[in-house]
Amino acid sequence: MLARLVFALAAAASAVSAFEILAPNSATWWVAESENVFTWTCTSADAPTGGFTVLIGNQDTSQMAAPQAIVAIGTNADCSKILTPQQVGFSAGTGYLLLLADPFNNTHVYATSEPFEIQAKGSAYPTTTAAIGSATGSGASGSSTGSAAASSQTNNGALKTSVGLGFGAIGALLGMMTF
Repeated sequence: MLARLVFALAAAASAVSAFEILAPNSATWWVAESENVFTWTCTSADAPTGGFTVLIGNQDTSQMAAPQAIVAIGTNADCSKILTPQQVGFSAGTGYLLLLADPFNNTHVYATSEPFEIQAKGSAYPTTTAAIGSATGSGASGSSTGSAAASSQTNNGALKTSVGLGFGAIGALLGMMTF
């Protein structure tokens, strides 16, 4: 009963919220006991400022009785997170949902994913084309295939370039200083 209440509240909250989980979704599945990525619209004006808990649940309560926390407190600054095989140690099946909820009150759900599938360990990852502009506000887009780690590297290319340029500028400034 509690699981149904949480899912009903999650659906209602997502209907009025622009803060969204972009992936996984009905077209991008996860692979059991493997690295997997989830992304969200972190630049949304209604995104939580105090962080959130990431829960995974299933619409079929025989698969999972109630949502379980897989990330205790996530921050909104990242826009995506790679989950470890230990965090995605759930059995293959359909009807899974991710919930981003208040860390102190998990029934206060900020965003809910579309139902998605977790495929058996060793399955191929989906081939996707992601528009990153909606997640990060950068307007960049990327394409990925293969492992979750590869898609994360592709999607965060603009961030890595910015960080690399930032470290390069710091190095140049330090090089100009005399000790």
